[in-house]
Amino acid sequence: MPAWTLPAIVAACFFGLHYLALRASSGRIGDALGALCLEGTAALGILAWLVVRREAEATPTSTPGVVWACLAGLCISVATTLLFTALRLGGPVAATGTLALGGGVVLSAALAPLIFGEGFTVRRALGVALGVIAMLLLATPSDAKEAPQGADGEEASPMPNQNRHTAEYGHDPKRAVGVRQREIQHAEVERERERQRAEPTIDELVEENDPRSSAEESEEL
Repeated sequence: MPAWTLPAIVAACFFGLHYLALRASSGRIGDALGALCLEGTAALGILAWLVVRREAEATPTSTPGVVWACLAGLCISVATTLLFTALRLGGPVAATGTLALGGGVVLSAALAPLIFGEGFTVRRALGVALGVIAMLLLATPSDAKEAPQGADGEEASPMPNQNRHTAEYGHDPKRAVGVRQREIQHAEVERERERQRAEPTIDELVEENDPRSSAEESEEL
């Protein structure tokens, strides 16, 4: 096994945890602010690593290295902000992760031979093609909507109105709450109308309490 395999596998695990945490925070924080918190925390973690393992940095620092590293940081900042946006708008983890992270890997694998002179073998071409197929399969919406399943395998009950509206309006809390309030007001108006229909009118009360009406009914009997 090459020396780079183990660090790459560990990095893949942390990328998976990173993406799940990003999915959990989307919709609960602004896109740009979420990206700032993410990148700021990452910067603090890397700074702590430099302080602890400073002697391990044996590679000399050059101006092109700093420039390219800063450019990569700008790219990841834009990508992170857009990932927050995609997840907040309801994108599933499988589709958005495959398009953003997997798509970036496929794109870089295809361009690396042209930019860095890496060898482009049949094996690499097959990997790029399979990556494109995976992106198409996971990013294309299914024609048949799958019913949500509960923990016991049975079909789950419908979502509450508030959650349903939140899903319909792209996790926009203000809009969902406004729609929910209008529904509540409409329901209250309908209940008031039903109550008014059930209550006797003034003419009916007068007719019931009128002794002449009672006497006339007795005579008819």
